[in-house]
Amino acid sequence: MSLFDHLSLLDDPRSHVNQRHNLVDVLFLVFSAMTSGQDGWAEIQQFGELKLNWLRQFHCFKNGIPRRHTIARIVQAINPEALQLCLISWINKKRQQADKPLIAIDGKALKMASKLGNKAFHSVAAFDINTGLALYQELSSGKGKEIATTKSLLNMLDIDNALITLDALHAQANTLAAIISRKADD
Repeated sequence: MSLFDHLSLLDDPRSHVNQRHNLVDVLFLVFSAMTSGQDGWAEIQQFGELKLNWLRQFHCFKNGIPRRHTIARIVQAINPEALQLCLISWINKKRQQADKPLIAIDGKALKMASKLGNKAFHSVAAFDINTGLALYQELSSGKGKEIATTKSLLNMLDIDNALITLDALHAQANTLAAIISRKADD
């Protein structure tokens, strides 16, 4: 299934009266614009207007590009957990094409965050080395919470038959048991 197939599984929260723009079109526009460095609804709209012919190579955009307020309303109405599951499902399907994926999981602190003390931003990310895909990234509620965030991430990812790399912080019986129980190589 393509990215568009996965996105089409999302429930459209809008009433049928207010569906001038296809939900998948709007999401693809937002992903494309953000990947290209656009920030904010106005920049996303402008990107769409400038790149409409390119966007139509991938999806129809029957009614053109929505206005920035419309883009914002549509994106804000979407269930973020459902969108996250659609994207993770698509990423996992892409990874299944590789014979034995290598997944690197690591925690990071935001640059210069050490100056913020306990208020520093810490995240945990999973990266598929073979395909070059960033599989997932999540903020953890602090440096000491990285282990719990990693366990949550391991439950979401398809790690069947994958080789998982973790730093020494995760060399704990509970974490390794979670990986082994999911039939991944440890």
